[in-house]
Amino acid sequence: MLLVSTARYAELDVGASIDAVAAVAPKTSRRTAALNTHVHALQLLRALLLDPGVRRAGDRGRAEGSPAAFLKERAVASKLGDWVVRGLNAAIRSRGTHPTFYIDTVVPMLRNVAFKGREADMLDLMAALEDAATFLKPAQCVTELLGRIERKSKVASDLEAYEARTLWPRTRAALDGVLADRALDFGSTPFVVAFAFSLFYCLWIETKATVLKGVVCGDAE
Repeated sequence: MLLVSTARYAELDVGASIDAVAAVAPKTSRRTAALNTHVHALQLLRALLLDPGVRRAGDRGRAEGSPAAFLKERAVASKLGDWVVRGLNAAIRSRGTHPTFYIDTVVPMLRNVAFKGREADMLDLMAALEDAATFLKPAQCVTELLGRIERKSKVASDLEAYEARTLWPRTRAALDGVLADRALDFGSTPFVVAFAFSLFYCLWIETKATVLKGVVCGDAE
């Protein structure tokens, strides 16, 4: 199903949506941390889209515009969010384990909700997000976070501490740079911001697994 709207570009404030998502992402991710799979990243995305604060965000700094227009866009965003959540519910119930399960699930949603089929624009966003996520690559984490690994038993706790104290602030800063001036389709802002956060979290899940495996095998990269 391709969702369309009468207006093309979003007016909801991206920064306000980033603030709202950043405020709830850490505690939301901890609720199902034991899963540590792509399903967990989808659950995080669903929870963010259902969060009342995320749904209300977006009209900060837009006093010069029409309140009615912002309310209309927020209503459209809510409907789009509901549509995405229904798709996520089906994917989460399937408990997919394929390595590309997360991407295979969310990219069609991103294409329909945020870009209305504009493949080039979507790929440009994905490339920008990949560039901004360099700090989540295993080698970078080993260098910046672990340094000289003297006690393998401490690696897991170091990774959890990094997630709690550093992951989300760095993710927020990276997404500020990627999304701040990007034209988004009408009503898509909350989904795009929530998607970007969940994508970074999905990458982090994969990085944790890679780092832990490398340390256990003695060849962390």
